[in-house]
Amino acid sequence: MAKKASLLLLLFVFLLIVCSSDYTYIIAKVSWRAGVSHSFDPVPSLLTGTLVGFSYNGRGHSTATSTTARTVSFLKQNKVTPSHIRLFVSDFRILNTLSNSGISVDFYLNKSLVENFSSSKSFAASWLKTHLIEFLPQVNMKSIIASCGIDCLGQTEMPVLVSTLKSIHSVLCTFRLDGEVRVSVAFPLSFLEKLNRSHEKELHSILSFIKEIGSFIVIEDAINGELSMGDQFIQSMIERTTHVASILPCNDVPVVLTIKSSAVPSAIEVAQFSYKLSNSIETNTQITGRIAELYAEVYSVEGFAQRELEREEEQIFYLCSCTPVINPLTPPATTNAPAIPGQSWCVAKTGASQTALQSALDYACGMGGADCSPIQQGGSCSNPNSLQNHASYAFNSYYQKNPAPTSCDFGGTATVVNTNPSSGSCTYPSSSSTTPTPTTSTASGAGLSGSGTPPSVLNSSSPTSDTTSGFGFDSPPVVNGTTSAAAGMQPFIGCIILVTSFVSGKFSMDL
Repeated sequence: MAKKASLLLLLFVFLLIVCSSDYTYIIAKVSWRAGVSHSFDPVPSLLTGTLVGFSYNGRGHSTATSTTARTVSFLKQNKVTPSHIRLFVSDFRILNTLSNSGISVDFYLNKSLVENFSSSKSFAASWLKTHLIEFLPQVNMKSIIASCGIDCLGQTEMPVLVSTLKSIHSVLCTFRLDGEVRVSVAFPLSFLEKLNRSHEKELHSILSFIKEIGSFIVIEDAINGELSMGDQFIQSMIERTTHVASILPCNDVPVVLTIKSSAVPSAIEVAQFSYKLSNSIETNTQITGRIAELYAEVYSVEGFAQRELEREEEQIFYLCSCTPVINPLTPPATTNAPAIPGQSWCVAKTGASQTALQSALDYACGMGGADCSPIQQGGSCSNPNSLQNHASYAFNSYYQKNPAPTSCDFGGTATVVNTNPSSGSCTYPSSSSTTPTPTTSTASGAGLSGSGTPPSVLNSSSPTSDTTSGFGFDSPPVVNGTTSAAAGMQPFIGCIILVTSFVSGKFSMDL
């Protein structure tokens, strides 16, 4: 009897381990999509997909210290997590402002320091100890970067660069910091495009050393002509990234790609950027297999403020070039609420996909801060019970906080209308009145009535909760309209029931 009990106990433990493994996989998969950091190694890895985020170039600014801090603060306010922000600086005085911030920092060496480090290891050790190493306990410094511009195409610059990298790495090893701070090199894309055979040997020497010490290289590129970080900018990002991946001279050295542009994103574009870009590249093996990290370089916070002012001016002074339409003296009868000049609402587009609507609904009711209590079960707008109607109410609630066209997009699933979508007891606030008169019919933009299982609403009772998206940004998470993370736990629960039933049955038979 004791032997049987021992065997049953071992079987019970084995099944629990198997079930736990499945459960762990499910949690890991959900966490990946929900924005949990997917790389625990300080070095970018090609095995974990492409991390997407924002970078800021703090080099060369006369007010770099204060500007960098304000720019980081702006990104954090828009729910960009520290693990998805990367700063490139060249002034060690900035490091004081980044203590315990969690922001990844890369320190660029200017040309003079590169030459001095190459010629004197003692100078390199003294300078690094005085200006950088003392900050390391408080600053998350990823790397010390030697930049190689177009001038590297000369006959002597490349060998100097190799010598500098080795000198810095030697100093870091002396202080036992080589596992914490990497030595790296940055190339402009134009350098790689103009590379000739005479420099290939030196380049491969650099890349071999980078691979040997387990580091990465930085590639710098630019997109010109874009004024915002909308869909067109994201498409340009994908095209440039694909081009970079196609000309890289190495397959097994991680690449961090930063793309500069004149685009100044709005707060909404910052929130949606990571979600849109990561979804666009997740199936592109040419990118995910070559580019470890991809960053859109942003302007200083002053640039954000100036761009927001320009947006407001465009909305105030924009004149429509279309032909004016003259309404008849006697308008046709309608059951909708009387039209009041200036009123507008944001509703879901007819024909938008269910998956896109559900994702946008989750964002509006979650990080978007919309008031979604009326579309909960029993609420005044829970009927008609359809995803389109619920999304319309949530979109409008979000839109009315800042009734501008840029607030009514939701990935192309929403549109602004001038017809009151209120119906029955369901009242939609408008941009000119917080208590519009309900109507007896549903506007075309509000969607079709329906019945059945109501669409899921994410965090409607806590609209300011820290819900994150695919890489941790404040944007619509990837949500399937018919499934949820809870469904993924069913195999685990089933395993527990199976194990319990099996053990109980065996004990009953023995008794």
